[in-house]
Amino acid sequence: MKSEKSILNLSSGRVSYEDAGPVDGPVVLLVHGLAGHKGIWDKNFHALADAGYRTIRIDLYGRGQSERVQHPHNSTLYIRQVAEVLGHLQLHGPVHLVGLSMGGAVVTCFAAAYPDRVASICLVCSYGPVKQDDALIRLARPPVLGEAIMGTLGPAVLRLAPRRAFHDPRPHKAFTAWFTAPLAEPRSKRSLLSSMRHFLREDHKQAFDTVNALAVPKLVVWGRHDRILPLSYGLQVRDWLPTAHWEVLEQAGHLPHYEQHETFNALLKAHLRG
Repeated sequence: MKSEKSILNLSSGRVSYEDAGPVDGPVVLLVHGLAGHKGIWDKNFHALADAGYRTIRIDLYGRGQSERVQHPHNSTLYIRQVAEVLGHLQLHGPVHLVGLSMGGAVVTCFAAAYPDRVASICLVCSYGPVKQDDALIRLARPPVLGEAIMGTLGPAVLRLAPRRAFHDPRPHKAFTAWFTAPLAEPRSKRSLLSSMRHFLREDHKQAFDTVNALAVPKLVVWGRHDRILPLSYGLQVRDWLPTAHWEVLEQAGHLPHYEQHETFNALLKAHLRG
């Protein structure tokens, strides 16, 4: 059983990753969301490795310990990042993809670009359709104004978001400080702003259509009480991916894999077994 934390020097910058589980086990790749980092998978990562899966989690560019790159944070950047991580680790076969929130759209875009690399896909409270009514995304778009808003309101929003992510935040009082700590790096807000201006405003419908047609297991998991991407939004994602199995976890918000990790882990393992 191996477990390794390290840095990869990729074409666009340095990427932090963690790799655990048997080297010859089926590969599972975990991708976090907009403001997160790879630690968001703490309650799932080792459970998968202990179950015999070679489990890899990464920090997307601009998050966690990965480099704050100046490239536009769009689907091209993230698809290339995932492809290069797998290539550097010499993982050339099909991979089980698991993505949370924005990470769900990231793994969907990767799967659409590399359909032969997909063993299965699991989306957790996944981003999909552009949120045209999202005030923060609209305000972040204009040059200068976006920087000003992120500089003034950004810290407060980032502190509030983790608390809103839980159905019941009381058992997770220490979560906010731990979750937002990497965002103290001065260029982190620039990376978030770039993702809101580029990736979150892209039309990902074609990528979802491509993945929907793939003959691989697909699982969509949502929290009943998600306030970040509400269940009504999840139903739109389900409409985009009708060939997927759909599960709603009670007593969970935007982080069902964390709040209800035992239930989620059992669902995910059954999904990975096909």
